[in-house]
Amino acid sequence: MAHIISGVALNSPAHRAGVTVGDELTAIDGEPVIDLFDYQLKTASSRPVLHLVREGEAFDVRVRKSSEDPMGLTFADNLLGSVRKCANFCLFCFADQLPAGLRPSLYVKDDDWRHSVLFGNYVTLTNLSEAEFTRVLELGVSPLYISVHSTNPMLRARLLRRKNDRLASQLARMVERGMAFHGQVVLCPGLNDGQELVKTIVDLSAMYPNARSLAVVPVGLSAHREGLPNLTPVDRNSARDALDIIERAQHMCLAKLGTRFVFGADELYLAAGRPLPVEEAYEDFEQIGNGVGMLTWLESQLFEAAVNLPAETPLLSLGAPRRSIAIATGLAAAPFLQTWLSLLPLPGIDVTVVAVTNHFFGPGITVAGLLTGGDVARAIREQHIRADEVFIPNVMLRQGEDIFLDDTTPQELAEAIGMAVRVVGCDGEALWRAIIGIQEA
Repeated sequence: MAHIISGVALNSPAHRAGVTVGDELTAIDGEPVIDLFDYQLKTASSRPVLHLVREGEAFDVRVRKSSEDPMGLTFADNLLGSVRKCANFCLFCFADQLPAGLRPSLYVKDDDWRHSVLFGNYVTLTNLSEAEFTRVLELGVSPLYISVHSTNPMLRARLLRRKNDRLASQLARMVERGMAFHGQVVLCPGLNDGQELVKTIVDLSAMYPNARSLAVVPVGLSAHREGLPNLTPVDRNSARDALDIIERAQHMCLAKLGTRFVFGADELYLAAGRPLPVEEAYEDFEQIGNGVGMLTWLESQLFEAAVNLPAETPLLSLGAPRRSIAIATGLAAAPFLQTWLSLLPLPGIDVTVVAVTNHFFGPGITVAGLLTGGDVARAIREQHIRADEVFIPNVMLRQGEDIFLDDTTPQELAEAIGMAVRVVGCDGEALWRAIIGIQEA
């Protein structure tokens, strides 16, 4: 496999050795380069030999560097190659619950351990051959983010719709190597809740500190499940039962391990009708990307920014024209955001929170990250919202692109509603700065 070099840092070891943009890297020290992690391992030595091809001619370059110095190369394919696909047929897979007609990339089921290390994506490890898993162990990359779902092998195999499951041996080998991981349980009432959830928490907490934390998140069921297995949604009672188990486990883990270890997603507390835990209860917010503590963190960031950032801005100064803002978000966060904003000093600015129902995936999906431009426009029209500017959180857009899940753009949304649209970072400080006009989002 050849990797095209797209950049050579000035005065880097590779630059001093004569490597140029456009060269193709075929091997290091006589061995092929599989991916980014393999490249980092092979270039850690002080005298690596790069096997290159330039204009069809193969040649070798010995690079002189300290073991700590980066080589200074970037590659057209980021050294990751094609995405490693999922080998499961999970009962609750959200990709299977997408409506037809969306762009093809949305149907790709990513289960790539490299993306887990780099981006915190959750993976099952079921698509790894023995040779590949051994390579993961030898690389010692961590922490990994692992979709455990259950430590009962038969139950996990049923949830993933596989003939067997070898996660227990994989985790044992990772622990033996000193590797760290975070775990996730997608809670499916009647399957991996109750005593099965207790067993999973007990088994994983016994692996602490290699097992750093465990998140319990409710299963997400869209309105597009034709031909898929019947699953029971998390309701008020099942959410309360799960939180009872989680909170009892937190008390025991805190006493024994010095950490609460297991954390419930915000959606569980909302479904149960219980208040969200205080900021300290989430410790280091290890699972915030899983929707665990997101609302509490947002509240803390928002109030901290309101206290610390200058109050005298062009939009809040005496005599400034009155301004109106509408903030679109999912049903889950809307009431919290409305309450927080009502407590903040906003002279001269009217702020309305627009709670957007998800018609695209179904009203049971309440998070902002799965809303479409069409549903935002519909909510604004139905609620007769008029504002100088409409804010949308950047989680509504595909990462790195200005496009909603339904392929509309913020500009198209602005044209549809007849109002300016601003994309705002999904944290309290970014929201506060956008509201008071300190900087453009």
